[in-house]
Amino acid sequence: MLDLTGSIKRFASEEANFSIRAAAQSRRDIERAKLLVSLALGADDDEAFALLRRRSNDSNVPLRALAERLVRHVRTATVPGQPVDPTRALRHFDASLRTEG
Repeated sequence: MLDLTGSIKRFASEEANFSIRAAAQSRRDIERAKLLVSLALGADDDEAFALLRRRSNDSNVPLRALAERLVRHVRTATVPGQPVDPTRALRHFDASLRTEG
């Protein structure tokens, strides 16, 4: 007989840590996306989240993926040292979602 208890515990711990880190990143991206929507549209947190959720449903893209794309899009479209124009960023992001399918 071979005792695999230690190996299984290590594997479970590594998987749990990975899941926790992934969830934390998703939450950060969703919060950042909510902030961008709030700034662009003058919406409060709940309205911004509802708009993101509706856009996620309309585009058939999971909310966490939509938020991550929005944050990444704004990062790549931003010129260092210049302020972000959230309205323009959101408009361009929305257009890119339509072309990505």
